[in-house]
Amino acid sequence: MHQLLHGHVLTALRFNAFTVLSLPLWAWLGFRFVLRERTGEPATLVRPLWIWIYIGAFVAFGVLRLLPIPLFSSLAP
Repeated sequence: MHQLLHGHVLTALRFNAFTVLSLPLWAWLGFRFVLRERTGEPATLVRPLWIWIYIGAFVAFGVLRLLPIPLFSSLAP
């Protein structure tokens, strides 16, 4: 986040691509939450299945970036 705040997008991607690429998703979900709160609609944003898929992708990314396989070595910080 420090690198992003200073405008170094490529460096931030090198440190943790999953987090940087997830930021638009989190911004969209935050916008939807605020919009639903203002209109009085229920604040249910996503189904639990999508939350589990996101958590699984996060864990898989964390494990794969630490493996000494040449294909995933570019994901390592």
